[in-house]
Amino acid sequence: MPRKTHFGVFKPHTLTKHAILNAYLKAWATILVPHFGELWFVDAFAGEGRDDAGHPGSPLIAAKVAEQINAKYFPAGITRHKGMRLVAFEAEHDRFLLLVEVMSPYVAKPWYQGTALVREGTLEEKLEPVLKTFGNAPTLFFLDPFGIDGLSAAVLPRLLAPPQNELLILFSDEGAVRLAGKVRAGKPDANAMISRAEASVPDSLFGSEETEALRAEKRAAAKRSVAGHKSNEDAERILDTAFGGDWWRAIIDSTPDELRQAKFVELYEGMLERFGASHRLRFSIDTLDGRHKYFLIHASKNKRAYAAMKDAMHRARKTRTDSATTPSLLDHLITGTNVEAVATTIARHFAGRRVRWQGDHPSVRDFAIDETPVWYHEFDALKAELLRRGYTDLNEKGKPKSPLAFTFASV
Repeated sequence: MPRKTHFGVFKPHTLTKHAILNAYLKAWATILVPHFGELWFVDAFAGEGRDDAGHPGSPLIAAKVAEQINAKYFPAGITRHKGMRLVAFEAEHDRFLLLVEVMSPYVAKPWYQGTALVREGTLEEKLEPVLKTFGNAPTLFFLDPFGIDGLSAAVLPRLLAPPQNELLILFSDEGAVRLAGKVRAGKPDANAMISRAEASVPDSLFGSEETEALRAEKRAAAKRSVAGHKSNEDAERILDTAFGGDWWRAIIDSTPDELRQAKFVELYEGMLERFGASHRLRFSIDTLDGRHKYFLIHASKNKRAYAAMKDAMHRARKTRTDSATTPSLLDHLITGTNVEAVATTIARHFAGRRVRWQGDHPSVRDFAIDETPVWYHEFDALKAELLRRGYTDLNEKGKPKSPLAFTFASV
């Protein structure tokens, strides 16, 4: 979507993205603030703060969560190193001015008496002072650009370096494929295109003036075509910046067209893993009619963060928008796990051991949440699959013994 139209009225898929952010921010802050006292949320592409209909954007959502957290845990007030705060970055000047106005109720002087800081520019430009200010305080970075432009692999290892830091990243796989097509097309030779255009016009029966007029039209058309290919250079720069070099190109060029979107996501998640994000959850953000728009990827180095995101989505899934029978915006996001594959992973991990479903350390249940893609509401299906494979002992009535435990054969 063109930048100039993004902040009309948020589309349902954008509201879904914001619902994920809101749900996780609350869970993240509630878990961490009692242990660390100081938390930061960084909105790297904050925009205007809200849409034309008044729906809160990501910085406003974060500011409201921070106020709730601070009121609950710091009733006497926040201090320089106590409280949840956010920093909102916006690079486009007109949007920045609107953002300042929207966020003004949360900004204070001195800065540490307020909930929010608003800065013009990009996170990458301000990276050093940001990291110096935060230290090892847990920080959640929200990287939500328009498409791929703005993502930078160079900052990812730095953002993930502190032990408690996490990322929530919008990755436009459709956008990546479009940009790759532009890169493949390359930039044409302008002079050669114009020469070929002129040569395609034969001498006119009506004289040299008519011939020159026709050739002038062809030259103009060729120049417009060259100008249209200007974005091809930008496409290469955007993708190389997002992936930290051109290493992606040979892989994508050798991938069939219909598999390129999936391959781009695989490459990006693999890069996150190399930078230390051992645990990742991916959400497909779709339109109301089910068309995929982009992925939202949660990346962390901690299985507790992975489990916390699952718990937050599980709780949010129970929320209904209009009535008890209306599905939540998040309903479709957390379903369809390959339970058979998860059961195989569990059997391999616990091979040669007898482990209870819950109560052991680790239990089958804990391992499933911490280390596999299964969701809480899929536990019954997972238990059924483990029972079907005969991993448990049965009583005289042919029922699983209580407490439920599983014995996994040695590999």
